[in-house]
Amino acid sequence: MNDHDGPLDLPASMADIFLALVAVVILMLLSLLPALQKPGGLATQRPSALSWNEIVIDGEKPAVYVAVGAGIEVADTETRIGLDDVLQNQALLDGLRTAAQERSILLVVQPDGQESAFLFASLMGTLSAAEFYQLRVDSGCIYVLDPKRADLCRSSAGAEVR
Repeated sequence: MNDHDGPLDLPASMADIFLALVAVVILMLLSLLPALQKPGGLATQRPSALSWNEIVIDGEKPAVYVAVGAGIEVADTETRIGLDDVLQNQALLDGLRTAAQERSILLVVQPDGQESAFLFASLMGTLSAAEFYQLRVDSGCIYVLDPKRADLCRSSAGAEVR
């Protein structure tokens, strides 16, 4: 009888099986890698982004502003105010003053828009009686570095209203 043919050889054969399973899993992950790198590669369809025109507060459509990392965007138009100009932009202040008299104001805060939201809140403070609502998009997507994937993540993310 050989020294390696007994019950003592069981751990060695289990180690071989374990290494074979690990190799199979690694090969499966490598075969999925191209699909994971392509934006939307595993998604069957891209979820539709939240339309700001569909939001209703107290029975009316609010004036929607979006705080992003680069500044403030006015949702109804293509207007973008840079981060450095938020506090000094007279057109933004006039638009806010007019909107505050006519309807509610909603600030949608994207995960990278914290600084813009802070500046917007300061600007709203100059309008003494104006109140505004905030909708904070889930920051669980902030880890996504690829802009296309980040948009996909944000469009399907939940939101918290404050």
